[in-house]
Formats: sequence, C-alpha cells, structure tokens
Amino acid sequence: MRVARFIAHAFAALLIITALQATSSAAPNSDSPFLALTHDEALARAKAENKPLLLFFDGHWSERAREVRPAIFSDSAVATAINDHAVTLRIDVLTSPEITQRYKISHAPTLVWVHADGTPGDYWINCEKPERIRTALVKKATQLPLARKNARPDDPATRFVLARALIDNRFFEEAFAETRWLYDDALQRESIKSAKRKSARLPSSLDALKLLVDLSPNYPPATNALLASFEPEKEKIRANKDDVVAAEKFCATVKAIGEPQLIWILYDEIPNGKARAVLRKNLPKLRRYGSR
Repeated sequence: MRVARFIAHAFAALLIITALQATSSAAPNSDSPFLALTHDEALARAKAENKPLLLFFDGHWSERAREVRPAIFSDSAVATAINDHAVTLRIDVLTSPEITQRYKISHAPTLVWVHADGTPGDYWINCEKPERIRTALVKKATQLPLARKNARPDDPATRFVLARALIDNRFFEEAFAETRWLYDDALQRESIKSAKRKSARLPSSLDALKLLVDLSPNYPPATNALLASFEPEKEKIRANKDDVVAAEKFCATVKAIGEPQLIWILYDEIPNGKARAVLRKNLPKLRRYGSR
C-alpha cells in the first residue's frame, strides 16, 4: 500500500517537473536580453523597427565571457535601455564562424553595436571595463529616442539635439531635413539685429553648417548644400572685411568639400580685417607664391 502510494506521488511529481520544463523551454527567459533569432532575422527586425542591433560574441569555453555577461546585462538600466530600444543577440563564435568572420571578431567576448542600417559602429573587444560599457550602452540606446521625444517643432535647441542624434545613428535623410530647417531658421534670426542677443544660446547658421559637414561624407545632398552655401559667404566677406561669422562659415564649408585652397584665393583678394584674420588661421599648410 505504501509502495503504491509512493509510486503514485513520484509519478505525479515527474509529470509536474516535465510540464515545468516544457513551459520554460517554450517561453523566453525574461531575465535574458538575448533573442532566440538567427543573425539575419535579428538584423531584419532591427531594420524594420529602426533600432540598433547589439551583438554579443561569446564562447562557451570563455571564462571572461561568463564573467562580463552578468556584469553588463544584469544591470537594470542597461536591461531597460536595450530591451526598449535595441535588438540584442548572443552569438557563439565557434558555431557561427561566418558571422564571426563577417564582423572580424578576434576575441571572445566582444560586443558590437550595429546601426539600424546594418553598419557596424562601436566595438568593445574583450569587454574591458564593464562599468564603462554599461554607461555607453544606456547612452547610445536612449540618445535618439530621447531626442525625438524632447524635440519641439519651433525650438531650434531641441531640434539641433535631434539632428545630432540622427547623424550619430545614421538616419541621414531625416538629419538633412532637420539641418536645413536649422540653417534657414538661424539665418532668419541672424538677419534681425534685435534678435541676436536673444538667440545667442540658440544654434547658429555656423552650427548648422557644421552638421552639414558631418553629413557630407555619407549623404551627397549635404555636400551639394555646402557647395551652394559658400558662395554667399564669400560675397559677404568681400562686402565686409570684418564679417567673422561669414569667414568661419566659408572656411568650414570649403574644407568639408575638399577645396581648402579656396581659402588662399580669397585671402589674397580681400584687405586686412577680422575676416582675413580668420582665413589666415585656416590657411592650408602649402602656401603658393605671390600670396601676401
């Protein structure tokens, strides 16, 4: 009788354990940030959701990987940031040699930040200094979402922050639209003398040009906009030898389009003044003969 009862209890316990194991295997681990996807599936999801992809290259043999994984991903701020704003995947370097070679991984563990357009960004090789990695992950994951949330339609300051975040995260088309708005808005403010003091802390047209400079290597329309902008600045300098702002814009623009020798040409054309002093500071190293 007792033996039969023991067998019955043991069988019931076995059924419960089997059911729990099935449930746990079917449901993802809520404590893990890593998704049960292939690399291509994760990359497609990141692109579809306009989110970065965070790759953790691991190896079951790596004691270092076992140490840093909880040190980085168990942090609540990191978990919240990447769960809300990124797609996170764990890759075994031994079972996924093609993916490992694709990202040129030579150490495990290594973290790779992949932008939403599929371009690799930051690498944290061997995951040195986990506390710094945690700070960087939270900042990178939340930069663009916070900038979008805080941007206000008629506020140049918040839209400048958004433009910067869009460039950093490689949303170039949207960043270009924001930058053009910032440039036009700044020109309008700068043309009104009474508004100059009031707008001193707002992004200037030079600030907007610097954004275009950062955009130009990756987005040809930004280069075209720079080409169209430097001629008006040159005419301003010719009309006013002390127009420092125009001189700074001119130098930033011609450097961005790869034509720094234009600084020499204008430097030789204009009389001494504050604008010429700015040009002098930005002159290319090679001086041509006949220059003053």
